[in-house]
Amino acid sequence: MKLPMAAVPPADVATGLAFGLLDLQRLHEALRHGIVVGMLHRSGGRWVVFSARPDKRSKEIASMLGFFALLLVCQLCGEVIVMAAGIPVPGPVVGMAILFLGLVVRRGVPAGLGETADALLSHLSLLFVPAGVGIMLHAELVGSELVPISVSLIASTVLTIVVSALVMRVLSRRGEHQ
Repeated sequence: MKLPMAAVPPADVATGLAFGLLDLQRLHEALRHGIVVGMLHRSGGRWVVFSARPDKRSKEIASMLGFFALLLVCQLCGEVIVMAAGIPVPGPVVGMAILFLGLVVRRGVPAGLGETADALLSHLSLLFVPAGVGIMLHAELVGSELVPISVSLIASTVLTIVVSALVMRVLSRRGEHQ
């Protein structure tokens, strides 16, 4: 007796195929409707399903991987542009500018990209480990250049605070006028 496809849960499709409860026409129907993603034909005429319909978490992970790949592609494009043009700017900075321009053109950040960025930022401290190791490996060089490094750090911090204050003042004035 062959069971109708709706009566067979996706997890039982492999069992049904192995025991001949489902015919190939119903399997094709299941593939078309996304109940079964793929199948494998083994010797002896048995069909084995290797994947059922992805659940919500699988779709979220696939979305995050896609957006993570987008971030890496932007970084790669930035690296290629920097190498080809000989620009004295780090490739990831150019890649970030490319991503920014894409988001401006799109007029917003997709929810999946925001979630992926939040997940990466929650583990941001791990990204400082290689930099810390590099500083420790070159401690002698850092020590010999301590004054220029300190001046540049202090100047960039002050400049960042001043620019942030100016931007906040401009944006708060716009908010009062609206």
